[in-house]
Amino acid sequence: MRKLAIKTRANKRETEHYGYIALYTADQQLDKTYNDQESFYLRSCIKAIQAKVCQDILLDDLENEFLTIAASSHLATEEQLNVLKKMQNKFSIDANELICGTKSNSNSIQFKTKMHNYCSGKHMAFIAACKKAGYEKNYYELSHPLQTKVLEELKSLSCVSNIDTAIDGCGLPTFFMSIADLAKIFTEAAQKNIYQKIFQTINNYSHLISKQGRFDQELMQKKPQEFFAKSGAEGMILVNNLISYETLVIKVLDGNSRIKDLVAQKILKELGWLKKDAVKLDNNIYNSQGLVVGEII
Repeated sequence: MRKLAIKTRANKRETEHYGYIALYTADQQLDKTYNDQESFYLRSCIKAIQAKVCQDILLDDLENEFLTIAASSHLATEEQLNVLKKMQNKFSIDANELICGTKSNSNSIQFKTKMHNYCSGKHMAFIAACKKAGYEKNYYELSHPLQTKVLEELKSLSCVSNIDTAIDGCGLPTFFMSIADLAKIFTEAAQKNIYQKIFQTINNYSHLISKQGRFDQELMQKKPQEFFAKSGAEGMILVNNLISYETLVIKVLDGNSRIKDLVAQKILKELGWLKKDAVKLDNNIYNSQGLVVGEII
């Protein structure tokens, strides 16, 4: 376990954050420095994999902004909601068909509707794929053909034969794997034509992937077609270098979302993937009056 960051107040240490880092290289090797192999649930980091399984069935019907919103953890901005509504109309989906709830399990946010849920795009992609393939609509069950395809895709890319599962925050299966295997999955994926097209599409519509100020979206917007990045709940983030095919995965043990972004930014600079000011994130700590009272180091 590594000390990843320190929060200070008045130049004195207040909080420390620990976690794990894995870097998988293009030649199928785990980096000697960033070589942690602890396992966690992958959460939203694998949404591009889930979107690919749906696209295998929907083909050109799940393209461009629809593919991106399916892989997103959106914050229900006006533009994101407009894309979701277009997707809903295209596939004739009733919002009641989505099993994602109207309350966030992590921070007690109450969503206005299921469409406002972070994962509604992914759920609509699964429903649309069910309709086209003639599958039953219980797409959320692990035994469903679509979830079987997701599991098999993860096994194929990681060469791991036994993957444990649980229920994700949005009600779909999530998968328990090492962060080293997650890094391997995306290093393998980035060298396949189908995923190269998916990552390119997400880069083209990266403003839909999360929101301004979050590292995954900021990175792809500032460095288009150089990276694929995706955050997951509980302090997880992966960054795939689309040029070198290397993949970095970070897990902050206490689940802090802001820490994972700042650590990812720092490591990308250390690796030479980013120049000093290529992506700017605020590391200040503010009080309720908006005054700077500390920083994250």
